[in-house]
Amino acid sequence: MIVKSKTILTEEIGLNEVLEEAGIEVNETDLAEFILQTAVSPPSHIVVPGLHFERNKIREIFAEKLGYTGTENPTEMTHFVRGYVRERFLKADVGVNGCNFAVAESGTCTIVSNEGNGRMASSIPKTQLIFLGTERIVPNFKALDVMMEMLNRSAVGAKISNYFSMMTGPGRAGEADGPEETHIIIIDNGRSGILGGTFQEMLRCIRCGACMNICPVYRHISGHGYGSVYPGPMGAVLTPLFKGYDVAGDLPYASTLCGACTENCPVAIPLHELLMEHRHIMADIEKTRPKAEEAIFTAAAKMFGNSTLFDLGTKAGAIGMNLISNKEGNMPTWTQAIPVMNGWTKSKEMGTLKFKKFRDLYAEHEKNKKKEKK
Repeated sequence: MIVKSKTILTEEIGLNEVLEEAGIEVNETDLAEFILQTAVSPPSHIVVPGLHFERNKIREIFAEKLGYTGTENPTEMTHFVRGYVRERFLKADVGVNGCNFAVAESGTCTIVSNEGNGRMASSIPKTQLIFLGTERIVPNFKALDVMMEMLNRSAVGAKISNYFSMMTGPGRAGEADGPEETHIIIIDNGRSGILGGTFQEMLRCIRCGACMNICPVYRHISGHGYGSVYPGPMGAVLTPLFKGYDVAGDLPYASTLCGACTENCPVAIPLHELLMEHRHIMADIEKTRPKAEEAIFTAAAKMFGNSTLFDLGTKAGAIGMNLISNKEGNMPTWTQAIPVMNGWTKSKEMGTLKFKKFRDLYAEHEKNKKKEKK
């Protein structure tokens, strides 16, 4: 039997599924992760993984899967989960923890939590496993201090977390608790391939979630829309690097490139520039985009890059759209069958292009100003 504290890294490598296939009972002890495991649902946020569940839905899941008979009051449900996992802490053979930052000079691994379950998982079982991403190592405690201050403020807007634990090997003789064995498992999983390349700055990510909290796209489609354990702007950069463009090539396009993620990143990763670089590689170097899309954008680039063609194109478009428009001056419903255009016409009323554009009106305005001066 294994008890686990919250660790997105083990979600990345699918640890739970591998252990369960081997006949090992795995118990998530973080409240959000416990909810997700019970509901058989992937996380939708790297800091608040159960963000997509409302309390009434959680109550239904607990009642159906665990026989819970209480109300949907969060405190009551939390007490129920506490009683459920406490027994497992005492019986578990192995405790599994992640690692927010590891300190090279001492071999110390640290975890941040708000529930204290991390300490239970690291101190009671006789064997402890710590999963550490290769990029999460800092040289000394002075560097750790800086990183921890950034992590707490950027993740939840707090100066400190409820619990901050430092683990440096197994328990020693005479100590009241601590494991008999500690094993640190360092995970690469594509990280060394990023080092020294175009996307190296992404290895600075401290997994605070600030970029997704501010991202207008993430806030509308939620984490599950990304099909990855890492959603939002950071996930749209990382996932194609880990899984390849054939699996995650659409993610860099799930962005407005507004730059809000870059502005809010505490470690100054140029996220929107890296997303643009992914697009550049796919479109111009690896040629992974559909041929039809390439042809459309090549034609559009020529038109937008030539003022005469742009003027003729928009005037022709205005004539065509006005000929088929309905009484309200919008595109008729049958245009929802037209590819590309139906991306707009299916979800909202699309007005027609005007014969006179702003540039035409501005030119007239300037012409009239000159006449007035004369």
